[in-house]
Amino acid sequence: MNPPQNSLHSAVPGGAEAAYAPGSAAAAASAIETPAAVATGSEPTVKPKERFVYLDAMKGVMILWGIPVHACVISHSKFFHLVSDISNCVRMEAFFMISGFLSYMLVKRYGAGTIMKKRTIATGIPFLTVVLLLNPITNWLILHYQAGKMGVPAPTLGEFFTGKIPVEFFAEGAPTWNWHLHIWFLAVLLCLASLSAPIMTVLDRAKATLKGVTARMPDWLLLTLTGTVAVVCCVAARMGYEVAVKPFVSPSFHYPLRMVGYYFAFFAMGMAMFTSSRLLKIFTRFHWMQLGLGCVLLWAARLFQAAVKDGGVGAWPVADHPMLKKLAEVVGLSAEVYLAVVFVPVLFTFFKRFCSGTEGTMRLSAVHWVNLVASAGLLFAATKFEYLLPSGVNSWSEIPLAMPAFVDRIWLTPAKVSEFVMLGVEGYFFVMVCLVIFGLFERFVKKAGAPMHFVAESAFCVYLFHYLVIYLNAFWLRDWVGIKNDYALSFLVVLFTTAITMLTYEYAVSRNPVLKCLFLGKIPKKEKAKSAA
Repeated sequence: MNPPQNSLHSAVPGGAEAAYAPGSAAAAASAIETPAAVATGSEPTVKPKERFVYLDAMKGVMILWGIPVHACVISHSKFFHLVSDISNCVRMEAFFMISGFLSYMLVKRYGAGTIMKKRTIATGIPFLTVVLLLNPITNWLILHYQAGKMGVPAPTLGEFFTGKIPVEFFAEGAPTWNWHLHIWFLAVLLCLASLSAPIMTVLDRAKATLKGVTARMPDWLLLTLTGTVAVVCCVAARMGYEVAVKPFVSPSFHYPLRMVGYYFAFFAMGMAMFTSSRLLKIFTRFHWMQLGLGCVLLWAARLFQAAVKDGGVGAWPVADHPMLKKLAEVVGLSAEVYLAVVFVPVLFTFFKRFCSGTEGTMRLSAVHWVNLVASAGLLFAATKFEYLLPSGVNSWSEIPLAMPAFVDRIWLTPAKVSEFVMLGVEGYFFVMVCLVIFGLFERFVKKAGAPMHFVAESAFCVYLFHYLVIYLNAFWLRDWVGIKNDYALSFLVVLFTTAITMLTYEYAVSRNPVLKCLFLGKIPKKEKAKSAA
């Protein structure tokens, strides 16, 4: 599902991935209202003019989530790698579902031709700008940042652009780079958006045909059926890509093209949510049994993949056969897709619970400050007293603590406990800082629906710039300030990157017509008037 991971960087789907750039038709409908014209038929889709503020907030936060996801590549922080792992399971899937939901609404409201024209401008211009102007510099910074770790001289900017790169960077297993980095999602989104009209036709016909069947299904069975359909679509798309596309295209295009097929199922699922109020309702409730089943399936799939890779588990040998390896890939992909489908409702439910009816605002209270101070104190204490549970010790008998003898024989070793404690404390501190930042937006950003309104408005621009700014901050903090701690380095990079990119949007991009055109896809009105004349 994700691009090849390496020590240099990865185009993590990580990505974010504004469904539509600010200023486009989607941004104009950022309140996410549904038109009355759509609410027809015996089963209403959604209520006329109903507001889905939580989806707007969710879209912005999914985009900002890309910053800590991509910040994990600059260090070996276990917490930020965990954030990245969770993202790989659900973040982009949820984002493309929101995109599909919005796509159905906009096509119904404005027409497929009009919306496609607006999307091409609002998405295509920023895509080309980042690929041509930002990504080359970012790729050079990535090489420069990692050169010291590889023990090779870093290429100068001139050497990089003329192709004079040390041969060590091309050795097998060495870090690689790609032209699209994080911006692949815009190309995938544009491809999927172009399919909106035919997908709508299929969904409308399927709804009329299956209405009687689905009406008799309980919610859990309908969710299972939805997940199964997504699995079939993703597996079929992957197999079709491997056979019909991969042999005929350059490897540098493999990942974006493969992701078109993978995210098609989630994009179509989002469109289906707009047509069915029941399906939307199902995806805004927790389904603990299904979530548990998804986790078990993924765990079993991972065991099967490991067994095939290693030739078996214990006394159970597994033959080394190409078809068996392909089967292991299909099983793993199927489990990942199913888990994503049943995990997405957790995000939808969370944002609906805390953002609906409040315009996404959050009042900053004394409780938030107390929690922030407490989390900082715990992080300091856990760091200072980590020697109580040293990570290198694998037996409790080596530590002067009164622990029962049998504890040494279970999997919960001192190294595991130390890791769990640090991950928990680091996560607590990170979340508290984020909550206080959102509260400060509410206090000082005088806009309707702050801070979520500002997040939704700025998120697209933030995501375009964040990969470049991550490495600029990493150079500054690692080499100039001298921060060596992995968690502290990643945390500060996330904090500074978020602040710098948001300020860039607020005080540069949003106020300059040229930058607004290049990075937001907004054509100046005067230019429109001249071209019309």
